[in-house]
Amino acid sequence: MSQVFRRNKKNHLRLNFRFKLQKGFTQHFISAYQRCLSGKTASSPLNEKSAGFTLIELLVVLAIMGIMLGLILANIAGQRGKRNLKIAQNELVSNIRKIQSYTLSARDVRPGVSPQYYLIKFDLNKPNQYFIQAIYDVENGGKVTNIESVKLPDGVRLADYSSANCLDSAICITNRPGILPSQTPSACALLAFKAPFAKIITNDNCSPASLPADPYDITNATNDYTEIKNFTSNGGSASSDATMVIKLFELQSKTTRTISVNGLSGLITFQ
Repeated sequence: MSQVFRRNKKNHLRLNFRFKLQKGFTQHFISAYQRCLSGKTASSPLNEKSAGFTLIELLVVLAIMGIMLGLILANIAGQRGKRNLKIAQNELVSNIRKIQSYTLSARDVRPGVSPQYYLIKFDLNKPNQYFIQAIYDVENGGKVTNIESVKLPDGVRLADYSSANCLDSAICITNRPGILPSQTPSACALLAFKAPFAKIITNDNCSPASLPADPYDITNATNDYTEIKNFTSNGGSASSDATMVIKLFELQSKTTRTISVNGLSGLITFQ
């Protein structure tokens, strides 16, 4: 009898616990469902204390970001100008060495036509570019042809002409033995390499300013191309012993770079 009573009591306690658990779960579920319907979530200290940014805080952050962006863009723009100047200098040095190599290897300007001179023409009337040219058929009077027009990078140009100081000018032909003055600033000049040994000849003029035709026949002409073609010794505007200094200028950073070509040694230096 006592065992039956204890068994019934145990079952009663188990049923009572299960009923209370189910009742508590049901009440919690109903409460959560009602909060969802009303658009509310369970409150917590974190949710109660957190808040959005104020308009002033947003404006301060945007102002700081704008200042930082401006500084970054200004720095990038300044570096771009210097980089373009360096690119222009390297490209000019590469082109000078290229035509020097063309002369030594007797490279043809067109099939079966081997020039006696390769030249680079610098003209301050066109400061954003320079021209690679050739003189060929000298035995029949000579013809000049344009090979390539090389445009300088954006913001880079030949420096201005300066009559006061040759080395401040875009083009300066210096160390001219037996010629006075020994330094000559130029607004237009020719840098030529003569086949077969790439002998350097400089001329502080470059008339005509543009070729009347291409090819341009210089058989009966009297100009700076004929001075190159007929060069035998120093004394006129052409020289084989002078050094030509070319100065490039970058507009934004106001910086310059120079390239020097030594007529005696053939050495090309730049800084």
